[in-house]
Amino acid sequence: MLDDDLKKSVVEEMISVIGRDRVFHEKTDLIPFAKDTFALRFSEQDKYLPDIVVIPNSTADVSSIVRIAARHHIPLIPKGGGTSRTGMLVPIHGGIVIDTIRMNRLLSLDRRDMLVTVQAGINLQELELLLSKQGFTIGHEQGSQKIATVGGAISTAAYSRKNQKYGNIWERISSLQVVLGDSTVLRTGPIVPYTSSTVGITAIFVGAEGTLGVITEVTLRVEVAPEVTSPVLAAFPDYESAEDAADQIVSRGVSFIGGGIWEDERGLPDLGDPDAKAGMLLAFEGTEPETKAAERISTEIIGGSGGKLADAKSAAEAWSAFLMHWCGMRAEIGHEDVIVAYVPRTREKEYFGKLLGDILPRHGLRTIPGANRSLDFGRHMIFGTRFSIPSTDEGWESYIAAVDEASSLISSLGGTVAACHGLGLLHRDHIASELGEEYIALYRRIKKVMDPKGIMNPGKKFPDGD
Repeated sequence: MLDDDLKKSVVEEMISVIGRDRVFHEKTDLIPFAKDTFALRFSEQDKYLPDIVVIPNSTADVSSIVRIAARHHIPLIPKGGGTSRTGMLVPIHGGIVIDTIRMNRLLSLDRRDMLVTVQAGINLQELELLLSKQGFTIGHEQGSQKIATVGGAISTAAYSRKNQKYGNIWERISSLQVVLGDSTVLRTGPIVPYTSSTVGITAIFVGAEGTLGVITEVTLRVEVAPEVTSPVLAAFPDYESAEDAADQIVSRGVSFIGGGIWEDERGLPDLGDPDAKAGMLLAFEGTEPETKAAERISTEIIGGSGGKLADAKSAAEAWSAFLMHWCGMRAEIGHEDVIVAYVPRTREKEYFGKLLGDILPRHGLRTIPGANRSLDFGRHMIFGTRFSIPSTDEGWESYIAAVDEASSLISSLGGTVAACHGLGLLHRDHIASELGEEYIALYRRIKKVMDPKGIMNPGKKFPDGD
């Protein structure tokens, strides 16, 4: 935290470069920036406050803010929509939060090159609506679509429910504009559909969680908006049958946009089969002939694996819910979290067996009914297990201990602890066992170049000492 004299001086500097109405420093203004959706210890929800919050309008504003912070060695935390569930935005060292909420403009749309350039603070849903009016889509749909920003999605290497056809948003990047930790403004490549002249520096900022710089502008490749979207919902006698059908659909090369299976030990009477113990949801998008062909092949596979199709209305409602199934559900359910990991499929039974049969129950964590096992399948696969957290400090300690053990298990099985979101505080101390000490050492060297004063979101992403 800044001492009073330094804070007063920095506030005045900030006001001089971006204006009084975009600099906040009173406690009542700072409390909303104390955390993201990460479950901090329940007695410490507002323990960490930033010293100052600034709201820039432009890349030039961000560069000026970073220049002041670097001069005084003040930590900076870039903020998008704030939907991170790993503590990426918790200001553990105080400092300055850069809220990109006003950096929300669509700057250009090139219809012939099929590229859109936006400010990084634009909301994902707003961008999709603007593009759809012009006959385009970016094809990225994450659970926090209505709140998350383009910059935040890239900074956390966010996962899209439509990844099978369109990839994830960070796979659609043409170029980024980034303000580095010394206030330098970097353009990572020309604004063209493709180039082989760069060394792929754009990828360094994907999933960096604001530890290397502040993303301020993004150019993305767009697609022609689809004619139709057609979801399919099915019930299966057991999880293994649903998983077999999913594998067959993928191996046949069926063109679908995304899909998932889940286990529900209570049965699925809403799908017309009370004895069913697993469900599948997937969707097809594109021209009507191609979607009908893909749907026909998939439904034949589903039937051959013992699945029973639900009606079209139920499928449409389930697909809508699937797209919006996001981290903010904690606010509705209460104290809960979900382990979203991936291990090689040959180790799947071992993973779920130890997680559900030992780790979670031993720490007193109960899985939420219908959320024991799930798999988002396709080119980007995720295993999910959702569970409740006792709303006490002791319950929180059990939660952290269980996540520590689960992370060690995942690494030992050759998997990844974060298959759809960043690391933040929750997983920063687990990542060395997954990636290796050499990787961590290289990251520190890269960070030293990009952020020589060490002010960009310190204490996140990788173990302390970065």
